Amino acid sequence: MSVFDMLAEQRYLDWEKKVSAPGYEPPPPVRKTAVRKSYEGYVYGEVLAHLDKVAETDDAQKQAEYLQKARQLEMQLIILLEKRNMPHAMATLRTSIKVRRQCVLERASNTPTSASTKPAS
Repeated sequence: MSVFDMLAEQRYLDWEKKVSAPGYEPPPPVRKTAVRKSYEGYVYGEVLAHLDKVAETDDAQKQAEYLQKARQLEMQLIILLEKRNMPHAMATLRTSIKVRRQCVLERASNTPTSASTKPAS
């Protein structure tokens, strides 16, 4: 029997003794479990956050920077999804980002955007 097995057995015996003792009350159930977000979900959220920053600022240079950063993060997201062979998720997220970008650009300029949603270089 290895040292690890002996330690594991000892911990089990200690736990069993603790649980079977008179007056033992189990700990209260956990109310809320931790939520874990995938890296792709995090990048998607960052893309949307940068797009929202575009509408919040009036500075054209800052808007261009936020749009550029959003575009870079979007490309990173697309590459991640492509590597994981997730074409449906990729198409859905690209459509969602495109719609958000159009709404943000319309809010920022207060005029409808043209057919092209690419930021000006």
